[in-house]
Amino acid sequence: MPPRLSPMAFTLVEPVVPPPLVKHLVCIGLGNIPYPSTKHSIGHLLVDSLSTDLNFNKFTMDKNLAGYTSEGFIPHPKLLGEHVKVTLVKPKQLMNLTGACVAKLLARYPLELDPSHPSFGSTVYYLIHDHLDYQEGKIQIRQGGTHGGHNGMRSCLNMLGAKRQAVVWQSRVGVGRPLCSTDADLRKGELERRRENVVDFVMSNISKVQFEACQPGGPSTNRLWDDIKWAAFEQPNEKKPKPRKAFDTI
Repeated sequence: MPPRLSPMAFTLVEPVVPPPLVKHLVCIGLGNIPYPSTKHSIGHLLVDSLSTDLNFNKFTMDKNLAGYTSEGFIPHPKLLGEHVKVTLVKPKQLMNLTGACVAKLLARYPLELDPSHPSFGSTVYYLIHDHLDYQEGKIQIRQGGTHGGHNGMRSCLNMLGAKRQAVVWQSRVGVGRPLCSTDADLRKGELERRRENVVDFVMSNISKVQFEACQPGGPSTNRLWDDIKWAAFEQPNEKKPKPRKAFDTI
């Protein structure tokens, strides 16, 4: 008679679930088309530079998306012979209405949330925008998060809804704050003046140093692209990395 095996002789092993195959990156740069040189349009500037660096076609108007797009393919960094589509987008509407373009993009390129669905994780969305709480030169990528008072982001997140917000990546590009808008200056009767100063600040021109850093091949453009690839292909387990410096301010 064969010896009896103890129940402890068998160990249940959890099945290894392969990571989703990323097939498409959708990178939306926020900005105002009529004001291309302002801090508020730094998202447009950066996707323009990415398009040049990646040798994609020039941006063209897509009426069905209410925005300008530039598309191409890159080799999959993990799988030999596979390619990943990249869609760079500049919404046409002014900043506060950016969500309309996001809604049209989602209709064309769905963001699947069901892990059991074959296309789960195949499309990755990014929102690239200016951020007041980081100084020039700092860029942070994070999954999920709030709009932080940014009206363009508020419009986008409203269109995404709570579940999709949690999986979309934000690339926050620091532009700094106006000197008079710190909490220490928030005295009685000055709230409205603070708001006006912030609006004037984000609608002012990007500094020469930051403008050059956001050009094709510039340190901010390179940092942004590194972050985009990290989020899509490295299977990160850290949802809120610390902001990293792309360049030193002068």
